[in-house]
Amino acid sequence: MIPADVRLITAKDLFLIQASLTGESLPVEKSDGLEPAAGKAPLEYANVCYLGTSVESGSAVAVVMATGKETYFGTMASTITLLRRPRALTREIARFTWLMIKFMLVMVPLVLFSTP
Repeated sequence: MIPADVRLITAKDLFLIQASLTGESLPVEKSDGLEPAAGKAPLEYANVCYLGTSVESGSAVAVVMATGKETYFGTMASTITLLRRPRALTREIARFTWLMIKFMLVMVPLVLFSTP
């Protein structure tokens, strides 16, 4: 497993499985060297490996660029949790639950105190 976002310094026959980030099931080859950043998506860089990917074969030496919440995977996770809104069904269930709680708060004392 890749423990952080890293930039490759040297790599020999390095193949990574990036299914957790991209969904593709086939391994991707990574190599060392500099690449122009113009017009490429972050996951398309051949010299960068991301947290959450795993090595299928090969070896490499790399420098850590980011860890924890600053990684590509960490920013994706925080973005997903920020955009989450309650759905209509969730709101309706919450409303029904509060209605039932209010009903019980009124009915239970009435039943207990009205019996002789």
